[in-house]
Amino acid sequence: MLPNAIWEPVVAYNILRHPDMSKSVYAQLWETIKAEKTWQGYVKNLRKDKGYYWVYAEVSGVYKDGELLEYKSIRSWVPKEKRCKSFMI
Repeated sequence: MLPNAIWEPVVAYNILRHPDMSKSVYAQLWETIKAEKTWQGYVKNLRKDKGYYWVYAEVSGVYKDGELLEYKSIRSWVPKEKRCKSFMI
């Protein structure tokens, strides 16, 4: 497993998606992974306590013998300094 990365099924993004995240970002994500490519980008997730956190995600399909089995996401924590500079929303 990669350091500072979290493996998680893509389905969880629909459960904890922060309302600030544009639906167009997720449309682009699905368009990309359905084309058998890897989507990369920053995602703002909602915590159970209604707070939020940012991650950098790489989402792609998992294939065996050319058949799609599932989608997976590798998420990396975004350092506070990077969040402050990059996400002024």
